[in-house]
Amino acid sequence: MLSKVKIVGAASLLALSVGAQANVVDLFTDPVAGQKVDTDGLATGTSVYNEIGSYASIIGGYRSLEIVEVSDGNTLPLQNGASMVAGGGELAFNSGTAIEAVGTLQWDGNDASSDLTKTGMGSENLVVQAGCPAGGCDRFIFDVLEADHAFDFTIGLYTDDDYWTEFDLTATTGAHTSEIFFSFFENAAGCGLAGSPPLPSGVVAQRCGTSGVADVESIGAIQLIFNLDPLTTALDFRIGAVTKTGVPEPSMVALLGLGLASSGLVSIRRRRKEKALLAD
Repeated sequence: MLSKVKIVGAASLLALSVGAQANVVDLFTDPVAGQKVDTDGLATGTSVYNEIGSYASIIGGYRSLEIVEVSDGNTLPLQNGASMVAGGGELAFNSGTAIEAVGTLQWDGNDASSDLTKTGMGSENLVVQAGCPAGGCDRFIFDVLEADHAFDFTIGLYTDDDYWTEFDLTATTGAHTSEIFFSFFENAAGCGLAGSPPLPSGVVAQRCGTSGVADVESIGAIQLIFNLDPLTTALDFRIGAVTKTGVPEPSMVALLGLGLASSGLVSIRRRRKEKALLAD
């Protein structure tokens, strides 16, 4: 039985600027027929890569998927595999029972390569663009619809080969909403650190470019890598509606990492209702 990882772009997976879809990174609605990479029937260690484009619903027009089956604990080899599928408004990552797999999702322009091209999109401004509030956008919003296991993943923003920021994070189980603030990517305090302050809560490690951190007003590539060491088998989770937005309230506490901001969003909604009642 395959376990499933689904990233559902009900509104978008990371909201950024791209043509008609000004505040979208990826809606996972294109191509209509879907995009798939899978290792079914292939030997352990095989990497399968695919790039599609050009679509207005994807930042930079192009999306790259790669899946690697790292290990297979089944008695009969090649009985199960791993796959990643984008289409119908979602991205689904599937790994079979006793299968360890790593999936990579890239937005780095039309490079026709699984190697990350850190300047592939040119220079995307994540802060000032159509669809952002007057003060500019300041965060990514991740909606985790369900997750049956915790697993580690990486999110990286890249300005060029010398200026970039990567965070290793741990996703928690269960449905929740989380936030990753742009300010974290431009904070060099945690560069090179692992598992200790001043890293934000939920961050396992931070890495930065040789010359410095990413400039969120000039981004050439974005990358997500799912299921890092220690690898998780039979993983089943769905992430939906990862968007970019501005500050809803000045008092919002900056939380980083999947599973750490859901309570904050609930309290925001509660305070708004209380304010509305007082106003009446």
